[in-house]
Amino acid sequence: MPRELFEAARIDEASYWQLFRKIAMPLSIPSFIIVFLFEFQAAWNNFQGALIYLDAESVEDFTAPLVIAYAMTKYSPTAGGQGDHQYVMVASLLVTLPMLLLFSFGQRYFIEGVATQGRKG
Repeated sequence: MPRELFEAARIDEASYWQLFRKIAMPLSIPSFIIVFLFEFQAAWNNFQGALIYLDAESVEDFTAPLVIAYAMTKYSPTAGGQGDHQYVMVASLLVTLPMLLLFSFGQRYFIEGVATQGRKG
């Protein structure tokens, strides 16, 4: 963050709370949104954590990555299935759509965060 903004605010007798609230927080909003998007994506696609912590007895209690893995094994020809991979592809598309929507809404902040961090300071 530009140091000159904080120095100008201190000359105008702004308190540390005002520096944070009026300068640091608005400049950090793109970074907060990007961190939220990355963390949500990591939690959404977490296969190993759900596999360890969940003791689901039915498919309805599975998370999205577990459902895709279950469908891959159920419809696999090596597991006795008929090779109906279209069900797996539909499940993969339905799991991917929320991530695409979130990225499309957060793309402006992603580009803005990259643009502000790429400045020479």
